[in-house]
Amino acid sequence: MNTLMLSLGFTSYIAQGGDIGSKVARVLAAEHSACAAVHINFCIMPRPADHGAEHDEQLSELEKKGLERAAWFEKVGSAYALLHATRPSTIGLVLSTSPLALLAWIGEKFLDWTDDSPPLETILESVSLYWLTDTFPTSVYPYRQLFTPGVVGAHEDPKWFVEKPMGMSWFPMEIAPVPRRWVETTGNLVFWREHDKVRQVHVE
Repeated sequence: MNTLMLSLGFTSYIAQGGDIGSKVARVLAAEHSACAAVHINFCIMPRPADHGAEHDEQLSELEKKGLERAAWFEKVGSAYALLHATRPSTIGLVLSTSPLALLAWIGEKFLDWTDDSPPLETILESVSLYWLTDTFPTSVYPYRQLFTPGVVGAHEDPKWFVEKPMGMSWFPMEIAPVPRRWVETTGNLVFWREHDKVRQVHVE
């Protein structure tokens, strides 16, 4: 990505990402001088050692609800990720043979991970993109790294601490919305925006 940006003539750029993109953005900022700043909206990580549960009373009500959601996700919502990581070819081949199966697999995520039930058209657009390009099987391979023994997640790995300006947009219905103080342990957090929900923008 860094090489691509430089080849396009940019001498500096800002990286932004959510989900796996947030990890890519973090690595770009930490390892490449041309990446001047980073903005993320996802920072899944375990509780920092010096942020025990006794400090949770200092959190905002939304942050407390975020930790409850993160606990829910870890307990009952993350099985798909383990399957992606440990059997990517199996699940990829199964879902690439049936549009109905792909709709069920992706559609449930839209229902569980959003503030409101999204329009059916939105779900179908996403599913159609994967189906018509047959890219779902390869899209899950980054999950393999998450469950490789000894691998530390990008957000809590000290080697990817972001010294440059870092921003974070926090959403309560993210799958693991961790508190601001946790995010501050991962970089030079200069911007924090706590949203109560995702704002839909419609372009006519």
